[in-house]
Amino acid sequence: GPRCALHIIRLVLARNEELAGRLERAVRQLEELPASESPESFFRQTFRLKRVLSTAKGDLWRLHGLLEMLADGRRLLPGLGPNQRESVTQLAEEADYLYETVDNVRESVLSLIELHIGIAAHQTNRFMRLLAIVSTLTLIPVVAGGLLGMNLGDSPWAVTLGQVAFGTLVLMLGVLYTFMAKGWLR
Repeated sequence: GPRCALHIIRLVLARNEELAGRLERAVRQLEELPASESPESFFRQTFRLKRVLSTAKGDLWRLHGLLEMLADGRRLLPGLGPNQRESVTQLAEEADYLYETVDNVRESVLSLIELHIGIAAHQTNRFMRLLAIVSTLTLIPVVAGGLLGMNLGDSPWAVTLGQVAFGTLVLMLGVLYTFMAKGWLR
């Protein structure tokens, strides 16, 4: 009985080791993608990897806990001798190593997701700044036209259409210079 149980545990650990290697290779492939050019399927792949890694991490944590209890004698397996306890200790160490490996790969996936989300947010911020600049620059002639309208001939001010256009252009250039000074047009 105990030999069969240990053999099954060795098989489970071997399959988890194979799974960890496969997932680590998948993460390395995703890391090779340029962060600024992430394809549409990137987040789908990373979230799938994250789910699989979380499941494997939980399974390995439970297996490691069980093997530690068997090695320490807190749990009993009928027929488990001192020689087999030493092999259970080795299996517990191997399960702990696999748990740490899977946890590290999962952290790599989380870091990769955060990197791509951060780059997407940065690109969105750049677009929003450009939109703010364009909106501000178009607001100036709209306000000038709304206040003065086309009735400059009968107005109480001695201002011509050319002077209003020139004043509007100077104001727009001043605002544009302010945005350049702030570094928004890089």
